[in-house]
Amino acid sequence: MVRRNRNSIGTVDNAWEPPDNLVDPVSLFLKDVSEYGKTGKVPEMTSHLPASWAMYDELSKLLRGLNNVDELPNSLESVSRLIIESLQKFKIDDDITELLKCYGFPLPKTTNFDFSFTELVDAPLFSLNTLAVGNGDIGDGDGFIVRAKVNDYSQVPVDILMLMQDFHGHQKKNEHYLAKNARSKIERFGYSCLLSKDGLLGWTRNYSIRLRGIDSPEMKQDYGDTARDELANLIANKCLTVHVYYIDKFKRCVADVYCNNNLVQKTLLEKGAAWHYKLYDSREELVKCELLAKKNKVGLWAYPNPMPPWEWKRSNPR
Repeated sequence: MVRRNRNSIGTVDNAWEPPDNLVDPVSLFLKDVSEYGKTGKVPEMTSHLPASWAMYDELSKLLRGLNNVDELPNSLESVSRLIIESLQKFKIDDDITELLKCYGFPLPKTTNFDFSFTELVDAPLFSLNTLAVGNGDIGDGDGFIVRAKVNDYSQVPVDILMLMQDFHGHQKKNEHYLAKNARSKIERFGYSCLLSKDGLLGWTRNYSIRLRGIDSPEMKQDYGDTARDELANLIANKCLTVHVYYIDKFKRCVADVYCNNNLVQKTLLEKGAAWHYKLYDSREELVKCELLAKKNKVGLWAYPNPMPPWEWKRSNPR
C-alpha cells in the first residue's frame, strides 16, 4: 500500500488520531465516486491520470446501478475487483494500477489483471514494535492500546516538538510546575515520556489497535468477558509486533499483531474467542482456524446459537 503523509494530528484522548487523509480506503473511495457523480469533479490525488475522468464516470454509473446498500463493495479486495472488472475494457492498465495505488488497494501480482484474490500483494502502511502492553489497555476481545517508542522525530508535528523542547528546558532548570504543564499538553496528543532515575529516556506514542480479520463478541454478549480475557492472556505484559494496514472510521489502526512470532488473530480463532470477519478478510489460514474451533465446539462455539457481534450490534444499537 502507499504511505500517506502523517505529519499532523489533532488532539486526542490517550490514543493517536491520524490526519483526515489517512482513513478507511473503502470509505474514501466510495465518497470520492459519489462526489464525482454529484459534481463531475475528479479527486485531486488522481487528477494527474490521463483517464481519470473516464474511470470515475464509469465507476459512478456502476455504483448508481446497484440495487441496495448491501451490494456496495465493502472490503479492499472487493473494491479492487470492482475497479478492475469495470475498467479493464478501456485497456488502460497503467491508469487502473495507479488508481488502486492512490487509495492503497491491493494489487494483483500478474500484469494482465488475470488473478484470484489469494494472489493479492498486500503490504502494511507501517509497522510498530511496541512496549509491553498493560492489562488495563485491553478494552475487549479485539481492541487495545499499544505504546511504541518514537524513533523518527521527523514524523512528530512541529507544535508537539516545541512542547517537548519546552519540557526538556523546564526539567533542566528544575521548573517542575512548568515541566508538568508541558508534559500534560503533550500527553493530550497521545505521547508519553519514558523516565528513569537518571532522567528522560525518550518519548512514546499511543496507538489504538483493532485486530484485522476477526470480530470478537461485544462485552455485553455471551462470552464477551471471556474473549477479552483470552486476548489478555495472550498479550498482557508482552511486547508485540504490529503491522497496520489501514485506519478505520473510528480512527483505530487495523492491524495484524504478532506475539512471540505467533499471529494473535489466528490463536484467538483457534480458541473460539472470535469470529473470522469474512466480509473484510479471506485468508485461508483464518478460515481453517474458525472451522476447526467450530467443529470442536471450542470457546463461544460451545453455546447453542452464538450470535455474531455484527448482528448483535444491529439488534442492540448504542
